[in-house]
Amino acid sequence: MVMSSDLIVQKLVAQGYAGVPAAARAHRCRPGPAMNERGGSLRTLRWLIIVVILVLGAVLITRGHFLVGALLCGLAALRIVYMLLFARRRRAHVSQWSPNPVRLLLRGLAHHEFAVAANTIGVDPAELRRDFAEGRSIAEVAAATGVALDSAVSAVVADATTMLDQALADGMAPPDTVVQAKARLPHWAARLVHATKDDLPGSMAMRRRRAGLGLRERP
Repeated sequence: MVMSSDLIVQKLVAQGYAGVPAAARAHRCRPGPAMNERGGSLRTLRWLIIVVILVLGAVLITRGHFLVGALLCGLAALRIVYMLLFARRRRAHVSQWSPNPVRLLLRGLAHHEFAVAANTIGVDPAELRRDFAEGRSIAEVAAATGVALDSAVSAVVADATTMLDQALADGMAPPDTVVQAKARLPHWAARLVHATKDDLPGSMAMRRRRAGLGLRERP
């Protein structure tokens, strides 16, 4: 049986994978069924009020009270435009901040694959983490040790593929998510070995870069 997204997050956190807590917080911050039901009732009530105002305005116009009726109809029309624009903006906001299950799964593997890359280039993982904290990427460390970068990327892809297969076998991830994650592995592994600490989603440099492009930080 395939685990729910909550159980997947809990399992990855229990295994100590890096990057999952932020995604878990984003998942927990999504509104629950009770909140969604309450919001739907309020929206229905607002639309009913708008319909009543429109009907009242139309009745007043037909009875000769043109100014008051037109004012009510105009206010109702403005309210309809506002609600449609607000609903469109809300859908875009939810789509932007919804945690991507493929990104969540790959982010959960990053901590382990960092150690795999370190062992491949012959460097102690703790030492590689110190280099990374100082602003050096895995690619730069590999070049300094004279190890071909392709070997590190290939090792990360191979190990991540094995872990994804195991996650599928254990029911930790649905098949479609695993297939999509595998398709992204070569690009993801290359980014992992070339990334520096300034390329991390939560880093100050990345926030400045995204702010300059008019983008918002993703969970």
